[in-house]
Amino acid sequence: MQLISKTDNRPYMNVIFGNFYSPAFDNEEFVDKTMGLIRDLGFNSVMFDTKAWEDFKERFETGALSQYVKMQEYMGGSAHRHGLAYNFLLLYLNGDNLYPHIRFSPPIFGEETVYLDGRPGRWYKYWSKKAQISMKEHVDRIMKQYGQGCERCLTGEIDQGKDRQDMNNGAKEVIPVCSMWDPVVAPSFDKEGQKRYLDYLRELYKGDIKSLNHNYETELEKFDDLTPKEYWYSVRFGSDSFYTEEDVKKRSPKFWVWRDNALWKIHELTLYFEKIGPMLKENNPELLLCPDMSQWGYFLNIYGRTQQDIDNEFSDLWDTAMRGIDIYALAPYVDSCHFITVPVTPDGYPDSYVVSCQHSMMRVMNQGKPFIGGIYWGRYIYNDLYALLSPSEIIGSMTACGIDGYTCYGMNGLDDGGVMNRMDTHFLDSLRMANEWFSQVICLRKGEKKKEIAILFPSEMAHLEPYEVGNNKIRRLDLLGWYKLCCDLGYQVDVISNLS
Repeated sequence: MQLISKTDNRPYMNVIFGNFYSPAFDNEEFVDKTMGLIRDLGFNSVMFDTKAWEDFKERFETGALSQYVKMQEYMGGSAHRHGLAYNFLLLYLNGDNLYPHIRFSPPIFGEETVYLDGRPGRWYKYWSKKAQISMKEHVDRIMKQYGQGCERCLTGEIDQGKDRQDMNNGAKEVIPVCSMWDPVVAPSFDKEGQKRYLDYLRELYKGDIKSLNHNYETELEKFDDLTPKEYWYSVRFGSDSFYTEEDVKKRSPKFWVWRDNALWKIHELTLYFEKIGPMLKENNPELLLCPDMSQWGYFLNIYGRTQQDIDNEFSDLWDTAMRGIDIYALAPYVDSCHFITVPVTPDGYPDSYVVSCQHSMMRVMNQGKPFIGGIYWGRYIYNDLYALLSPSEIIGSMTACGIDGYTCYGMNGLDDGGVMNRMDTHFLDSLRMANEWFSQVICLRKGEKKKEIAILFPSEMAHLEPYEVGNNKIRRLDLLGWYKLCCDLGYQVDVISNLS
C-alpha cells in the first residue's frame, strides 16, 4: 500500500501547525517563516487546528471572521505559496474548551453530557444522534469552505515507475483528515444517560441481577434500581480512588465497578466510530478518516502523575488504561488506524523502541489499508528527548515498521511542548535528512512484511488496569522487554491482539 501526495509526488508527510492560541495570536510574518521551515524540512502538508468552534460556523453562515479564523485562512494561503497543501484536525475529545481564556469561541457539542448535580458536562455525548449530526455539519461546512485547497493523496498499490510519474494503476484519490483527536467517552447522569448505562449493564450481566449484586455487594431487586452511587466508580469510591492488586485478587466491588465502567466506554466508543464514519463521508466520500486515537501513545504511555505537578484530571488521560479504549477494536471502522507515539518510557526516559513497538501495533491494525504513522517532535515535559535521540533514528524505525506516510506533532503547539520551530539546528538537520531518505526508500519496498514472531497484546491490562494498581508499570514494560529481545535477535515482530 502507498499513500502518495499529489502536492509533490512523495509519500504523505504531514505536520500539525497550531494549537488553541495559534494562529490567533501569531502574526503573518511568523506564519510565513514557519511555512517556509515546514517546506524546507521536507513536509508536503500541514494540518490546521479546525475543531468544531462557533466562529467557524459563523464564518460559514454570515461571513464573519474571528481573529482565529482570519489567521487560519491566512495560513492556508501561506501554505500554498510555500508549495504545501493543508488538511484538518476536525474534532476533539470534548469539543475543546480546555483554554477558554485564550480561545474565546465556545465549542459546539450538539448534545453534551450532564454532571451528577445537573450542570452541563461540557463533553460530547458520543452516542447522541444530535452530537453526531453536529459533528457531521461541522465537517461538511469545513470541507465546503476550504476543501478546494486540501492535501490530496493517491492510495493503493501504486505503480510509480522510475520517476514516480506512472501513478494511476489502481490508485484512489483521497483527502486525509484527522476526524477525531483523542476520543474519550464520558458518562452522562441525566435520565437518558443513566438509562443507557443501565441498559448496558443489563445486557452485560444477561439480565441476572443476582450476579451483579454479588459483584457490587448490593441487594437490589432489578437493574433499574441502580443509581450512580452504586454503578459509577468515581461517584461511589471517589475521583482520586484507585483499585489495588488486593481488589483484583478478592474481586472486590472496586474491581467490578471499574471493569464495568471501562467496558462500557469501550463499547460506546466502538459504536461511535461505526456510526460516524459513514456520516462524515456522506457528502465527502473522498475523505480518508485517520483519527488520532491517542495523543501520547497506547499502553506504553508515560505515567502522568509522576511527570507533572497538578491537573491530574487530564494527565490521567495520558494513560489509555484510564480512558476505556480498545484501539484494535476501532481499526475496522476507520480508514487508517493511527495514534501519536512518543519515544519515552513510563518514567519519562527516551527510548526509541517504544515508537517501534507501537508502530508494530499500528501495522497490525492497518492490514490492507494505508498505514499513517504518528510521532511527537519537540521537548517533552521535563526532559529533552531529542538531546539523546535523533529524528533520523525514529523515522528509520517507523519506516522499518512499514509506514506509508506519517503525521507529526507539532509546530508551535506550545502548551504541551510541540515546538519544532524552536528546536536546535542538529535536530532540524536530522529531520530534514530523514524525511528525504524516507521519501526515497519507501518506493523500493517489495511485497509484504515478513511475519515471524507475534507478541500478544495484553488487552485486559491495557483496558482495565491503570498505573496506580500496584506493580502495573513493570508489567507493562514486560511487553516492551519482549519486543526488544525479539528485535535484537533479528526477528520481525507483530504485536497482535485477540481481535487481530
